[in-house]
Amino acid sequence: MQERRFDIDWLRIFLIFSVFLFHIGMFFNGWDWHLKNNVRVTAIHPLMTFLHNWRMPMLFFISGVGTYFALGKRGTWKYVGERHKRLFIPLVFGILILVAPQVYLERADHYKNYFDFYPHFFEGSYPKGNFSWHHLWFIVYLLIYSMLALPFFLLMRKHEKRI
Repeated sequence: MQERRFDIDWLRIFLIFSVFLFHIGMFFNGWDWHLKNNVRVTAIHPLMTFLHNWRMPMLFFISGVGTYFALGKRGTWKYVGERHKRLFIPLVFGILILVAPQVYLERADHYKNYFDFYPHFFEGSYPKGNFSWHHLWFIVYLLIYSMLALPFFLLMRKHEKRI
């Protein structure tokens, strides 16, 4: 049994916190985004630029590290099941519970209220339609990449030289 890598856990926590900060900043900076505040805070531009340039590559990297360790102690089907549990189920929840209200706020002037909007959430793909995964794209990509790359990872693990 491998010892838990707390350094990787803390890096993941730090990166998720940076994503949280970035999305808060998007509400106030001058860049285009779904919802904006009418007050711009120009002082956050250097931080936003910094976060924009490194947070996503680091998240993909740390996810790859997690995949390496997960495949090192799990079988293929257990890994696939775990990806489903950790990525697909939260993705569906996020789309239905988190993204739907965001799309409604963008288009509130077209509907009487949220309950009038929700049945229309599943009509068409965003931006012309309402259905979207918006900011949950990372989870979608991570799920797709982890499944498409699985044969490669298994081949690499098979030929890995243990030191």
